[in-house]
Amino acid sequence: MNIKSIDQKKLIRTALKYSIDKTFKLIESDQYKQIYLSPIYFKNKDEAYFIYIIKTNLKKPYSYFQQVHKMDDKWVLSDYYIIN
Repeated sequence: MNIKSIDQKKLIRTALKYSIDKTFKLIESDQYKQIYLSPIYFKNKDEAYFIYIIKTNLKKPYSYFQQVHKMDDKWVLSDYYIIN
């Protein structure tokens, strides 16, 4: 899996432009961390993108832009970008 750095403001602006309700959903939470997931943007029937954010006690949350592809009727994580 390749890890690439990408411009955060441009990426979030683009992702939210294509999001339906433009809200992140809390998918996991405990006393140490919270994980948020953006709406999923389907580029076509075999390619999709989403953002997830992991908030911890650190000053800055971890933000990732995930790309997935459909192969043999299964969704496979193909690439992700760390958002600075």
